[in-house]
Amino acid sequence: MKKIYLVFLLFIVSLSCKAAVVKGLIKDASNNELILEAFIDVPNTTLFTEVGLDGSYALQNVPVDTFTVRVRSIGYKTQIKKVTITKADEALVVDFLLEPEHVKEIVITGTLDPESDNSAKNREKKADNIMNVVSAETIRLLPDITVANVLQRISGVSVLRNNTGDGQYAIIRGMDKRYNYTLINGIKIPSPDDKNRYVPMDIFPADMVGRLEIVKALTPNMEGDAIGGAMNVVMKTAPEKFLFNANLSPGFNQMFFTNPFVQFDYHAINPQSPVQLHGTSYDATPADFQVKSFEYSNKKLPISTVGSFSVGNRFLNKKLGAIFGFSYQNNFRAAHSVYDLPDQQPLPNTTHIPTPTFSDIYVRQYSVQTTRYGTQAKFDYIINKRNTITLYNAFLYMREVEERHTVDTSLSGGGRAGPGTGQVDILDRSRLKIQTIYNSTLEGNHMLLIMFPIGLNWM
Repeated sequence: MKKIYLVFLLFIVSLSCKAAVVKGLIKDASNNELILEAFIDVPNTTLFTEVGLDGSYALQNVPVDTFTVRVRSIGYKTQIKKVTITKADEALVVDFLLEPEHVKEIVITGTLDPESDNSAKNREKKADNIMNVVSAETIRLLPDITVANVLQRISGVSVLRNNTGDGQYAIIRGMDKRYNYTLINGIKIPSPDDKNRYVPMDIFPADMVGRLEIVKALTPNMEGDAIGGAMNVVMKTAPEKFLFNANLSPGFNQMFFTNPFVQFDYHAINPQSPVQLHGTSYDATPADFQVKSFEYSNKKLPISTVGSFSVGNRFLNKKLGAIFGFSYQNNFRAAHSVYDLPDQQPLPNTTHIPTPTFSDIYVRQYSVQTTRYGTQAKFDYIINKRNTITLYNAFLYMREVEERHTVDTSLSGGGRAGPGTGQVDILDRSRLKIQTIYNSTLEGNHMLLIMFPIGLNWM
C-alpha cells in the first residue's frame, strides 16, 4: 500500500513540474527601460502575477489553450497579447513594451477635520507664537464638563477652584487671573462680573467647544492687555457633510448618601436692590427683604444631568454652512470642611514657650446646585475661494444656588469650662449667582491679491 501512495505522489509531482509557464520582460517602449511596477493577469481567470525587481514576470501553471495576457501599470497604456500554449511543459517567452500614457493633471484634495487631534497639532506647529491647542476630539475623551477643568490638562496652566473643588479661573505661566483675558472665536469678551475683568471659565460647557487655544506669547495683532496670556475658545463650525451628535448622562454625588442636599427657594430673592427700585433717597425697611430664601428643606439623593446635541450641514453646493448646538448641565455638589481658627497671640505655657492655641472651630457644609446651559448658531457663506462671510451667535448662562451651613464652636470665653459647654453659633447663608454672556459676531475674510498674501479681515 505504501508503494502505491509513493507512486501516486511521484505522478502528481511530475505533472506539476511539466506545467506550462509564460514569462518575459516588461519594458518602456519610449526608452527600452525595465518597468518595475506592473500587474500581469489573464482576464476571467485566477492566473495573475506581479513584475519582479528585475523587470521580469512568470505566469505559472498555465493550461494548454489559447488566451490573452494583460499587462497594466500606472502611467502606461494597458497592453493585451494573445498567447497559445501547445504543450503542458512549454516555457513561452512573451515580452511587453508599454506605451507611456500622458496624464494632463492629477488633483488630490482633502479636508482636515478642525476638531481632530491632527488639526490641533498642525496649528501648534504653524503658530507664530507659543500656543497650546486642545481639540474637541481630546475634550470628548476627558471627564471634564467645563472649559475651566479642561485647562488643568495643559502644561503651564493651573486653575483656581471654587468651594466645591471645581475649576473656575485660569492662571497662565504663574500669572494671576487678572493678567489674562478670554476670547470667543478670536473676539475679546467682557467679564459677566461687575467687579472683575477676568472671565470665569466654568461658564463655558466643554461639549460646545471646537478647540481650545492657550496663547502664552502675544503677537502684534492681538490685544495687548495681558501679561500671562490669552484663552481663545473656538466654537464648533459647520461640517462638510450632515452631522448630528447627541448625548445624555445622569449621575449623582456619593456625599448625598449620608448627607442631604439642602435647598431653598431662590426665586424669592429679588435681583434688584431697594436703591435700584426706589432711588438713592429711599430708606430701606425690613419689609423690603424677603425671608423665604432662609427657609430650607432637605432633598435626598438629587440626580445630576448633563446633555447636549449639535446638528449641522452644508447647502447650496456646499457654499452655505450652518450648525446649531445646545448644551444643558444641572449638577448637585457638596463639600464638607473643618476650619480651626488660631489665636492671634499664642499664650505661653508653664515652660514659657508659646504654644499655638485656637479660638474657634468651624464646621461647614456646602450644598451647591449649578445650572449651566448654552446655545450657539453659526452660518458661513463661501462667495468664492477668496471671500467668506461668517455670522456667529452664542448665549451662555450659569446659575449657582449655594447654601452654606456653619457650626461655630468658641473655645475661648463664653463660659466654656469643658467639652459640651460654651458658645455654639449656627450660621446659614443663602447665595444666588447668575452670570450670562451673549456674543454676536459678523466677520468677513477677503484675499485681495492672489500672488501676494495680502488680505482684508473685518468684524
